[in-house]
Amino acid sequence: MRRNDEQTYGGSGWHSGHEPLYQVSEVAELLRVSKQTIYRAINDGELPAVRIRSRKLVPESAVTAVLRRAASAGGASPDAPGPVESLASTTQRITE
Repeated sequence: MRRNDEQTYGGSGWHSGHEPLYQVSEVAELLRVSKQTIYRAINDGELPAVRIRSRKLVPESAVTAVLRRAASAGGASPDAPGPVESLASTTQRITE
């Protein structure tokens, strides 16, 4: 059985350590889009994902990057919590 991280996580080598991984349904809820939108983003290469058999899991850093890009592109309010803070609070709510 192969045991190194690169082979265990689909051979891409970009995912290392013990970063949290989210199911497609969790990412869709966090970003307030449909699961189909997340699957399309993964298939189009816009959102990296780890594939484990038929399941696709998205690393937290990828979700955070999407939120940061959206915040910098959109006119986010200066008083609104930043994307990382929003992700942390939403993630905590989902896991409770």
